[in-house]
Amino acid sequence: MDATNPREGPHTPPIRRVTVPISFTGDIAGFLFDLLSDIEAIVWEADADTRAVEFVNDRVLDLLGYEPMDMIAVPRFWSETIVHPDDREAYLAAEAEVIRAGVSRVTYRAVGSEGQVVWLSSVAHLSIDQEGRRRIRGLETDVTAMKRAEAQARESEERFRLLSEASRDAVIVHTRGAIVEVNQAFCDQFGWTSEEALGLGPDDYFAPESAALARERLAHGTTGAYEVVGVHRSGARRWYAAQSQETRYHGEVARVVVLTDITDLREREARALHDAHHDLLTSVGNRTAFDRRLDAELADLRPGEVLAALYCDLNGFKGVNDVHGHAAGDSLLRLAAQRLGSVVRTSDPVFRVGGDEFVILLPRLPDADAERIVALMQERVLRVFAPSFSVGPASVTVGVAVGSAMCPRDGLTADAIVRHADMAMYAHKRATKSDR
Repeated sequence: MDATNPREGPHTPPIRRVTVPISFTGDIAGFLFDLLSDIEAIVWEADADTRAVEFVNDRVLDLLGYEPMDMIAVPRFWSETIVHPDDREAYLAAEAEVIRAGVSRVTYRAVGSEGQVVWLSSVAHLSIDQEGRRRIRGLETDVTAMKRAEAQARESEERFRLLSEASRDAVIVHTRGAIVEVNQAFCDQFGWTSEEALGLGPDDYFAPESAALARERLAHGTTGAYEVVGVHRSGARRWYAAQSQETRYHGEVARVVVLTDITDLREREARALHDAHHDLLTSVGNRTAFDRRLDAELADLRPGEVLAALYCDLNGFKGVNDVHGHAAGDSLLRLAAQRLGSVVRTSDPVFRVGGDEFVILLPRLPDADAERIVALMQERVLRVFAPSFSVGPASVTVGVAVGSAMCPRDGLTADAIVRHADMAMYAHKRATKSDR
């Protein structure tokens, strides 16, 4: 039942008196004493008016090294001796709060008899005993381990912050798929301020083809490197190598993602791959690319389809080199490649396979139309070489000899196709010379 203390003013909140209907046989006081002695917390009771501690269990000896009688013999021993000086103000405010509101909670540092510091979480209640006296009953729980864990987490986060800010890689901390922290490198590389970045998800800073992969990695906690396309808020794209690791951030499971910009590396790799398969002078495919493409087209050839090849050789190229120099010859080869590219379909690749030799592949021609299309393409090549070429200050005229081969009619292998087309080209060259 609740009762109001007649000594308190009209604004003092009512104090609860609780009667617990429990029936015991034997010594109830002995039972309660044993119970309070075994509990893993300091239990105490004090006079609310004098603050004099009148009961404290033996746990105070285990935690702080003080005898229970030390608490009882010296007034305000707890607040003036045990409470850490830096926390005394908060502790005294809690003492006042329990008188005013009937309950208080405070976490503070206690200093043991040998100078050791113990973190205690205190809960105190105001009550009235059977004689009408105001009493404060409290429970002090050791929370040192929790405080140490929190301090270690803060230190870990601070170390992470210092390291990430010193890193040139973009560092992101995710919880539940959303950003909770980024470093300055992320802001510089993606265009967001650290405040604007909070709450962003992978869709906001990864390209669509990479966002799904990033979400899957975050959701399943997958480690290991993977590559993604990052998108600056302006829309500019760059390649990144991503590494992710699980950690704890403010006590919550989080994922740290480190993004290393590999755009320059990818571009160098792309250039190297391009150079490995393209002629450096004319930019059309080289002999390696031709061999691979021919093998691939032969493997994919279906019934009712024809693969054709046009083997082209410039007439008079050596004379241009001898008269006008190698620079003029190089210019002529570039212009020749351009003219060949202008007469083919987008599906017809052009290759430079020798000094002044080029090959055009005509893949997947319908069997019924193959000969007509090949003859038409030969005629287009001859016409496009009819006009003269401007090579520096000179204007030169060169012809072209064209030989063709078709699979399966002229052979089923790459060697057979190349040999037949080459022979046909030389036959055309001889015929052209005899015409002159």
